[in-house]
Amino acid sequence: MTFANETDSTVEIDRLTETVPATEALADALGVSVGEEITHIVTRASEDGRPISVSDTYQPADVTGTSDAATLEETVADSIPVPSHAEWLKTTPGDLVKTVHQRYITATGRVIMVSDVSYPRDRYYAFVFRMNLKPELEAAAEN
Repeated sequence: MTFANETDSTVEIDRLTETVPATEALADALGVSVGEEITHIVTRASEDGRPISVSDTYQPADVTGTSDAATLEETVADSIPVPSHAEWLKTTPGDLVKTVHQRYITATGRVIMVSDVSYPRDRYYAFVFRMNLKPELEAAAEN
């Protein structure tokens, strides 16, 4: 996560990594067994001391990073934040935040990471996504 192109202010990133048992929802999302150990990373970002984002990221224990991903799927919505995100972002109860749900998927269809990111609703007015719809053209260009 980088904010270098967004601000000249000081951005602080704090990450907490832990191993947790997969809930039913996470097991289904990651294709693992319920209770299987998975990696959970909480990332909090602040700009000049003001919270600007928080995310919960989950990966199967045998995966590190997203270098094996062929596809990134993102769903953007205005939503009521989960309690831990609302607390970090200091939102008023009932306020909406901008949320991005991400799934990193390998070429074989394995989901190797899911992430839920929350931003203050007024942080971004638009998101621009670029997705490769013709991977064969990209492979040809590399050769």
